[in-house]
Amino acid sequence: AVFALDMSALPDQAAFDAAVAKVKREGLLRLAAPVLDQVAQVLRERRETLGRINQWAARAKQARCFDAARFEDYQKNLARILPADFLETAEAARLRDRLRYLKALALRIERAEHDPKKDAAKAQRLRIPEQRLTEAARLLERAASAPVCRACVREYETLVEEFRIAVLAPELAVKKGVSEKRLEEKWAEVVSVCRRVE
Repeated sequence: AVFALDMSALPDQAAFDAAVAKVKREGLLRLAAPVLDQVAQVLRERRETLGRINQWAARAKQARCFDAARFEDYQKNLARILPADFLETAEAARLRDRLRYLKALALRIERAEHDPKKDAAKAQRLRIPEQRLTEAARLLERAASAPVCRACVREYETLVEEFRIAVLAPELAVKKGVSEKRLEEKWAEVVSVCRRVE
């Protein structure tokens, strides 16, 4: 993040030299500070969201309406948004998005507690896109993680996350225009691109 290089492919010598020169000129700590602030903010939001999941679970158990599948779904979503290895795998530029995804999950937990049937109906709209994410992982394996396939899958994943916000927490600004139709089109592109490089 500090060196502002695209790590999906090895940079050429000129790009590498320019990035190193910028860090030398502007200072490593000064360039790293905003990234570290974002990491801290995302970790705080993750902790708060995990707290909400656990508080909901405690209340549901006390009221004898605990739903183990819902609890597992919340935890799975939290792990998907911010996996344990996110410092190794996440792009710094997308940390702000992960913060929005965590806020959307927190809103969903709150709303679902008051109206679980409405939440289940909304979640149904996400069923097919989420199933396709699993299929996308298989396509990546078969395509030996070709950069063009990886980039296309990443775009689809982002669209799914934005669609999730549009469905479950629409008051959080959706970054990209997204709809079921747009997801269908992007999925067709993912399949086409990834199968072509298998």
